[in-house]
Amino acid sequence: MNYTEEHVTRAASRRLVIEGWEVVAVHPPDGQGPFVIPKPPITRRIERSSYHPDIVAIRPSSNFGAEVMIMECKLRETDLELDVVKLQKLAQSRFALLFSLYRCQKFGGGPEVGVNFEKVSSLPTDKLPVRFGLAAMAEIDQVLHSNIEQFSCTTYFFSEHSLQ
Repeated sequence: MNYTEEHVTRAASRRLVIEGWEVVAVHPPDGQGPFVIPKPPITRRIERSSYHPDIVAIRPSSNFGAEVMIMECKLRETDLELDVVKLQKLAQSRFALLFSLYRCQKFGGGPEVGVNFEKVSSLPTDKLPVRFGLAAMAEIDQVLHSNIEQFSCTTYFFSEHSLQ
């Protein structure tokens, strides 16, 4: 079978749900993502002026109502390097992180799970309830834990069997 990044994205979404996350946005490869995070332009030339994470998920948090997972997926582990750089830049932008939390906030008449934005907006950047995730295909299923800047990052590797 020919596997694609979409297989990895679906496997990652399934795994997050099993772990208690609610997937609120999925941006399929080459698709139009429903979750756009603005970023300041680096140069005046034409460039993408926003982040389009592959998956955004939330799960309940007793301190802040919810925490937010921003995840990037690639078919191969070696292709994750550019996504790590992208997430590092995102982690350095308080504006972008707060915008992500704002988009996932709890509001009257909305979903039960949501970020208490008023509470988190006054936190120092390194205390914001944001996590990062990476996912790719590998020989064996594996979960690794690390950090991107000051935020936790979980990397999921899925075997061919897990992508089916």
